[in-house]
Amino acid sequence: MSARPIEELRKEHQVLLADAKDLEASVRALSADGNASWAEVGGSLRERLEIFHRSLRLHFRREEEGLFPDVQAMVSQRGQRSDVMVQFFAQEGEDDMNAHAVLSMRTEDMLSLIDEIQAAGTVPRQSLARLRTLANLTRNLLERHADKEDRLIFPMVERALDQLQLEEVAKRLSALGSAADLLDSTTQELGDAPSGRDEDLRDLSMGDK
Repeated sequence: MSARPIEELRKEHQVLLADAKDLEASVRALSADGNASWAEVGGSLRERLEIFHRSLRLHFRREEEGLFPDVQAMVSQRGQRSDVMVQFFAQEGEDDMNAHAVLSMRTEDMLSLIDEIQAAGTVPRQSLARLRTLANLTRNLLERHADKEDRLIFPMVERALDQLQLEEVAKRLSALGSAADLLDSTTQELGDAPSGRDEDLRDLSMGDK
């Protein structure tokens, strides 16, 4: 079990952002020659997006069920005080949850759009444009969301929670599994050799046992 649970979440941000950028680049490349490029990479793009979507959802669950309960308890305990930290978390907590929901919805929309293209057997220009827009919006929102958590929310959480609370967070994260475990198992199912980003995620899942 890692002794640095919040650092695990930061590292997952890095890997998920790298995947989002790679997916956006792949979608952009598709727009150049339409049907020909889709025949070559459409299937693999869908598989990669499915891995990204499932890893993203697990990362959000780790935050919402592993970390946020202690933050919510801290806000509740200090709720009667005029505390900057309490005010910040009260305002930002809902925004964080909304970002999780929007990012999940956008990746689901991308998966549905890819399925529609594959079923049609052709690649309408409008569909490619929509796919490019969704990939761009997903990457942009994930960047903003991760940056806010890394620079503002996580440092405040680390200052607010004591060692026992951080150990409880680590236990919950461990019980939930990790984006690393999910990504690794999915990759093995696909029969692909692990990428460098997969190695990064597996390293962080091992952490400090």
